[in-house]
Amino acid sequence: HNSTGVSLVSAAVGGMCSTWVKFSDVVAGASALGFGLSGAIVALYALYAGADLDSTSSVQRSFKDWVWLRLIFVAFHIAMEFVRGMSQRDIAGLWAHTTAFISGFAYVMYFLPPMGDGTLLSAERPYVVACAYDSSGFSSSAPECVRLFSSMYEYQVSYVQRQAFLFFSTVIGWTVFNVAVLHRKVPATGAVLLAGSEVSAVCCNRQGRPGGGDGLASNMESKEVILWCEVLGTLAWRPAPGTEDAERKLVARCLNQDPSQSAGGLLDLPAEGEAQSNNVQGKDLLAWRENIFLPVLFKQRGSFIQFVLYDLDPVKKPIAFASITLSQALRSKGEQRMKLQPLEGAKGSWPKAASGCLPWRLSPQIVVKFRYIEPQKALEIKDTAKYRLQFMEEEIKKAEEQLDGLRKQKTILDDQGEAGQS
Repeated sequence: HNSTGVSLVSAAVGGMCSTWVKFSDVVAGASALGFGLSGAIVALYALYAGADLDSTSSVQRSFKDWVWLRLIFVAFHIAMEFVRGMSQRDIAGLWAHTTAFISGFAYVMYFLPPMGDGTLLSAERPYVVACAYDSSGFSSSAPECVRLFSSMYEYQVSYVQRQAFLFFSTVIGWTVFNVAVLHRKVPATGAVLLAGSEVSAVCCNRQGRPGGGDGLASNMESKEVILWCEVLGTLAWRPAPGTEDAERKLVARCLNQDPSQSAGGLLDLPAEGEAQSNNVQGKDLLAWRENIFLPVLFKQRGSFIQFVLYDLDPVKKPIAFASITLSQALRSKGEQRMKLQPLEGAKGSWPKAASGCLPWRLSPQIVVKFRYIEPQKALEIKDTAKYRLQFMEEEIKKAEEQLDGLRKQKTILDDQGEAGQS
């Protein structure tokens, strides 16, 4: 239970302290937890070495050198974290990891967890020893002390626990002050996009709107995002014989009705948003790689993403479609396989399974991976790509000019050589 306790406390402290530096970010999870466990290990090593438990162990084995080796590993870990934080200018993450490390150390100092079951060492807490001397701040009424690394750093148990409690109280108190006073004007329903996922403090129905009982299911409702559709190919579909070289095109559409309930795919229904891929030959559909960026409005219900596959030879004609709800696409993780439904007059492998396909892949499918980004981020990516393309064009132009110059020099040298021979 102490391992669980130090994990929860260090992760919570790291998350709270990260908001001191940047309120909109919360650094928590495995990183803060790992630093908290490192702090707890350092504290246990310090208590073990300070109490010189090697001499009290019933087993003639020295752990001191091993302890110091582990401390060197922890020191390298901390040094690498400081280099990472400073080089990436991640002050919030660096501060969160530092405070998580301190919280792990403070947890051990406050709760003084048992060190074994009393079989290897003389007691469950053999590092709690009698105070060796009296000085300012020490009294005979509390003779129990702990020593950190050596007998030179000896402190009364009550003093150490009081300092640890003060640390935890300061973290909680300052976090409450930071939230309630310094950032009291920040709306509680605010949300951000993090790695394609919606992150918010709360996700509940909003009050004061028509139809309050059917309030919005997410505070991202009606916000514009760019749906990133990464097409990864098709499964169990082959073009009709003789049409392998005919070009196809995939069009992504956002609709307010479910196209899967209609045999015609609602192709005549105006789309709320539309984007299309580049042309691709039918024989390349199995290994297709394409990125489609579709602007949509975030809606929990009533929005559907439809993919329509067109045959461009001899004229543009829809041959199949697949669909998925916008909510499912936005919250999906990994690849999504959607069944391709044939349209009237479609040619391909719908009548029977493609050769070698497994039974559950009898129906042709399209494989798509969904992500989404904010429009502002999309513009930044576009500007960056445009700048890089311009830079590459300039470099290519310079290389071509240099190549032309070398060709001219070669021509001159060749002419001079021919003149000399004549």
